[in-house]
Amino acid sequence: MRSTGELCDINRHSYMLDAARIAMAQPVVQRLLALMRLRTHHPAFEGEFELRYSNDTSVDLGWRNGGHFCRALVDLRFRTTTVTHSDPVGGGEISFRA
Repeated sequence: MRSTGELCDINRHSYMLDAARIAMAQPVVQRLLALMRLRTHHPAFEGEFELRYSNDTSVDLGWRNGGHFCRALVDLRFRTTTVTHSDPVGGGEISFRA
């Protein structure tokens, strides 16, 4: 932060190229990149938001555009998130833990 003058640099790490390659290979980073690609390219996100269910321990929300959908079930009690979405290429449904 002192060298750049940017306040937000206080909580950022500056990676050298080799360290960035290693960090990018980590499973958590790969999962985040997959979620970003899904959010950027899936046709459901061109549609309408849906709040399907919500209570004190879980929320089920998503997006729908015609036959395309993407939803996330967040379970706070078990600390899990399950993402389910339509397969825009082959049809059917894909589900994974995020």
